[in-house]
Amino acid sequence: MKRLTLPIAFIVTILVSNFLTACSLHFNNSSNNLDLIMEKSFPIEEGKDLRVRGQSGDIIVTTWDKAEVYFKIFGNEKAKDRFEFNFDSDDSYVELITESKGTFSNWFGGASLRIEVK
Repeated sequence: MKRLTLPIAFIVTILVSNFLTACSLHFNNSSNNLDLIMEKSFPIEEGKDLRVRGQSGDIIVTTWDKAEVYFKIFGNEKAKDRFEFNFDSDDSYVELITESKGTFSNWFGGASLRIEVK
């Protein structure tokens, strides 16, 4: 009888993959019950860059026929407490930066965040 041995890296990869899938399923199930945290718009013209930087959450970008970029930020109570939202704009770009108010432990604390951009 042959014995099957798997490399430790393969086993770790499978465990990490399962963990990330479970986190994704939890986030997707909880993202439907998010509150509007903030909304903001900026005038924009052709050639201007759109920048969205963050540590967590979904970003949904859709087009529309207005000459402005419109941000809507949704989150649960934990996201409201744990994240700051900073906007910036000049002649060449419009930017949203999402930053954690706390430490590394906030990433796994149940905060759900969704950013919609038009």
